[in-house]
Amino acid sequence: MPKLIELNLWSGSFLLLILPVTHTAGIRAFLLSVFFISALFLLKEFKPVKIQYWFVILLWALLPLILLPYSNNIEFSLKEIKREVIYGMMAFLGFFIVTYDEKILKRWFLFLAIGCSFLVLWTSSNYVFYERDLESLYAWRWHHGYASVATYITILLPLFIPAWLLFERYRYVVFAVFIGVLWMAVFSSQRAMIFVLIGQLSVFTFLLFKSTDVANDGKKRLWFFLGGGLFSLGASFYFMYDRLSVLWKSSDFLSSDIRILQLPMLAFDLIIQNPLVGHGFGRTLMRSHFEQVGLEHAHNIILSYGVEMGILGMLIIVLLFWSLFFNYYKLFRSSLDNKIVRSVVLAGTMVVVGVFIREQFNYMLNRELSILFWAVNGMLLGFALRQGERC
Repeated sequence: MPKLIELNLWSGSFLLLILPVTHTAGIRAFLLSVFFISALFLLKEFKPVKIQYWFVILLWALLPLILLPYSNNIEFSLKEIKREVIYGMMAFLGFFIVTYDEKILKRWFLFLAIGCSFLVLWTSSNYVFYERDLESLYAWRWHHGYASVATYITILLPLFIPAWLLFERYRYVVFAVFIGVLWMAVFSSQRAMIFVLIGQLSVFTFLLFKSTDVANDGKKRLWFFLGGGLFSLGASFYFMYDRLSVLWKSSDFLSSDIRILQLPMLAFDLIIQNPLVGHGFGRTLMRSHFEQVGLEHAHNIILSYGVEMGILGMLIIVLLFWSLFFNYYKLFRSSLDNKIVRSVVLAGTMVVVGVFIREQFNYMLNRELSILFWAVNGMLLGFALRQGERC
């Protein structure tokens, strides 16, 4: 059994480490399979806990399979279900099962930080020495693109709150990596990050001030992250100014704006065609329709799910985010005195809210980002629910 635990921990660790790296799909699938299967064998070793509204997650996972016969391209939909839903659920269940205590949680955070640090160092060195930003690096990147980087950062950024408490002896390292991740959020040049950071900062401020004991115990932490959030917002506007000013001065700005407005109209037209079953799972399945406005998909997860699975798809994706948010919020509102648990559920709430806002401007929760999103939620909920029952 100790060897099985070691196999599980190392496969999970390396999976988290390589998530931001391109051309590792086969390695990711192998590590995820080893991690998930070993986690199932370890199920009896760890105390099982129950998630509130677990059936919503189950319905989200089953709906694409139920509607598969109605897909315009069953083979393509099957591949997308595997990459987005099955891999995501394997990551969620695996990390939920084995993230039992603080030691394991710290391990996951450490490998996430190592992978993220490599990304920060690589992109910053190219920016400083070669004046290349994420967009110009797109053709030969080892990351998954500037839009994916923004989503990657959206998921990771709130984790620095519990990391600040978990790694007390290495807070200067946590601070350095945190600044690097903030810079990456700005460097991604994604205008949606302005709204993401405002949303996450609002959740942080609201929940923390609702809990006076946490606020009193962590004033330095509060001002640290509050200042960091304000810095990121100001820097976002600064870095995006040149990009926006080009649009303002461009003669075809109006037509560009209209092109973006055409997206929801086109998505609604496709939804109305098949309102009950959609056209099939996969965000780019209806690519030929969206290419007429120069894009591959609806750039909004709710509209995309409507195109893919009709009205039921739109409902289930909203319920999915709501159920995750409710689990974290209920934990935060419970009478727990453990500061680490509170920081974990605060971070989880910010992850869910931040990603939901991010997905209103794009649809990035597939492949490696789906694995990351569900892995993070699995480890945070698995740890918080167990520790909550002990308190």
